[in-house]
Amino acid sequence: VASTSIAQNTIKTENDGMVEFQEIRTLKNKETGEIQVVSQGSKIIVGTYEYTVTTGSILRVVEGDIVKTGDILTEFDPYNIPIIAEKDGRIEYRELFIKEIYDEKYDVIEYLAIR
Repeated sequence: VASTSIAQNTIKTENDGMVEFQEIRTLKNKETGEIQVVSQGSKIIVGTYEYTVTTGSILRVVEGDIVKTGDILTEFDPYNIPIIAEKDGRIEYRELFIKEIYDEKYDVIEYLAIR
């Protein structure tokens, strides 16, 4: 028996039209140069369609772009919830514990943050 799991990691347009942003705040990733969404409840509008944008998504379009059906608007990692700093500064963790898990089958160590 074989099985697979496919998680959606992009938002693609369902129609042709011009891209409009609604309540989107972004930051440029200094390492990759990619534009990342840092706001919650953001939307991309193309014609009559509205797409809710996941926090941490990487934008593949800019406002005013003309897109066609099937074009990629954003990409994101469906398995991670990013913590994105909007300002420079120092991070201090409180009541956060790191649990080390060793997986003998794959010979890897994973770290799990527990609050």
